[in-house]
Amino acid sequence: LSRAEVANNGPNAAAIQRSIEQGVLISKEISLSLLSNAVEKLNLESQAKYKLNSNFIIDGYPSSLDRAESFEQMEAINSGIIRSEE
Repeated sequence: LSRAEVANNGPNAAAIQRSIEQGVLISKEISLSLLSNAVEKLNLESQAKYKLNSNFIIDGYPSSLDRAESFEQMEAINSGIIRSEE
């Protein structure tokens, strides 16, 4: 999602590119915004075509407890979270 945002020169492209160049995590707000927008877009497309919400595997995110707590509060996916225990 981050690379697509940069490639498409989206509104967060410059901030993402700076984070990549500096080797730091992209801000929680940007990450969650990108994820939420992608989930909402795919769910709308899936609803229109199949009358169902899409299913997602989100691998490698969240990377911290703070991000995990924010992730769980996302309205776009809150009802569909399935947790996997390792």
